[in-house]
Amino acid sequence: MIFAIFVIFAKNIVMKKLLLILLACIFVSACSGGDRDEVLIEKTIKNYYESLNKRDFKTLETLVSERMNKKISYFKDLANELVIYKSVKVNNVIINGNLALVEVEVVDQFGNKIECNWNLLKVNQEWKIDMIDISASEV
Repeated sequence: MIFAIFVIFAKNIVMKKLLLILLACIFVSACSGGDRDEVLIEKTIKNYYESLNKRDFKTLETLVSERMNKKISYFKDLANELVIYKSVKVNNVIINGNLALVEVEVVDQFGNKIECNWNLLKVNQEWKIDMIDISASEV
């Protein structure tokens, strides 16, 4: 009888431990989704500026939405006039489903600090730059 109670007790402990581990895994995976998206968004923003500095318009086209892609052709026409960005800092990321609002601070080759607000759109599990508001002005 004591053996039977021990087996039942042991099963409950094992079940409790397994349930606790399962819940912990679910919690961690749910929490890390947002962090992963933030990392991907920051990477997209930084790749955008790197490609812009290199005048790599083919790569730029892969980083933006269809709506923003129309503006890339405008950048091509002004390629020799575009400034070089020396630093890019993502200050804040707000994600709401497949949309993200990102506050970015850049410093150009002349030392001007510019704050920008970016709208990104998640398309086929990839974050694409959809719109930029540079009216946030110089700092």
